[in-house]
Amino acid sequence: MEPVQFRAAWQQAAGRLGCPAGQAEQRMLAQQPFEQGTMIWDSGPRRIYVLLSSGTWQAFDDTWVDGQDLTYDPALPPPPRQPQRGFGKVWREQMGGAQAAIGWATENERSVDGWVQRFNGGLLVWTDAPLGGAGGTAHLLYDDGTWQAVGAERP
Repeated sequence: MEPVQFRAAWQQAAGRLGCPAGQAEQRMLAQQPFEQGTMIWDSGPRRIYVLLSSGTWQAFDDTWVDGQDLTYDPALPPPPRQPQRGFGKVWREQMGGAQAAIGWATENERSVDGWVQRFNGGLLVWTDAPLGGAGGTAHLLYDDGTWQAVGAERP
């Protein structure tokens, strides 16, 4: 997959995203919306991308292993929608749990079709979760720690 398949997204960000630094890869992803952003899990390198509504992002290694019981912490106050599995571990251990800048989860996590491509100036993570009527969303994660979302059709 070359940038032309995400023409609208790439044209908006070409100056910041730069040229492709590798081939795009279709991957299993998961996504969960939060009060102040979203989290995306990438099965390739087992990374969790935390995209804050403020326009900044961070990446964390997914160290959750099957069998760890991090699905719910009864000591936390309502609202009770706490993220689970890897999202939950990052939310609690890396982001501060109930005090996390991303807030509480607003829906359950869900699997999404996805593509990931590295560029000289960042990363393009496409999910099939629509944005503004488009067939999916290109999340442009810039190396300077900022990000933007652009509606983009399925590759």
